[in-house]
Amino acid sequence: MGIKYREVARLLGMSPNTERHYRAILEAEGLLAGAVEDLPALDVLRDAVVRAEGASAPPQQTSSIERWRATIEGLFSDGLKPRAAFDRMRLDHPEFKGSYWAVKRMWRQYKKRQGIQPEDVAIPVETVAGEVAQVDFGYAGKFYDPQTGALRRTWVFVMVLCHSRHMVARLVFDQKIETWLRLHVEAFAELG
Repeated sequence: MGIKYREVARLLGMSPNTERHYRAILEAEGLLAGAVEDLPALDVLRDAVVRAEGASAPPQQTSSIERWRATIEGLFSDGLKPRAAFDRMRLDHPEFKGSYWAVKRMWRQYKKRQGIQPEDVAIPVETVAGEVAQVDFGYAGKFYDPQTGALRRTWVFVMVLCHSRHMVARLVFDQKIETWLRLHVEAFAELG
């Protein structure tokens, strides 16, 4: 046809080796003989390649952790991610010799079979500035109290403005109503 194989490969966006492979198949079938205008239709070319190579996909390898699939997928269904499931398998089953990457591939397959779950979807809540704030009050561990000189149970108060995401956080050593109300007043004063 007068076009060098490297140029054909470049025009088709494939490796010269791949182009050479397909060209050998099509030449053996006699489909590239003649002028460019005499080339057969694309489906005829495709059928020739399928006949030469076979239509089936290459055989899939079996995972090295296939015998552990039920156990690992049970961990996934309990909410564990790949790293946690891998660590749990190594700790609970000394005979488990699979790799982290094999567990991660199995997790991807599991998630794909599960499809999109409601907890995977985040719906942003749009609010007008100054209209809504979210407040949380939770245990933060033990912190040093400079007034008593000892470690004490500590809680964190957090207020977040929904529109701007500005936040105020305070550590306190009690959960009294007076403290709760004082923290609201301080947060409103700081946020404006």
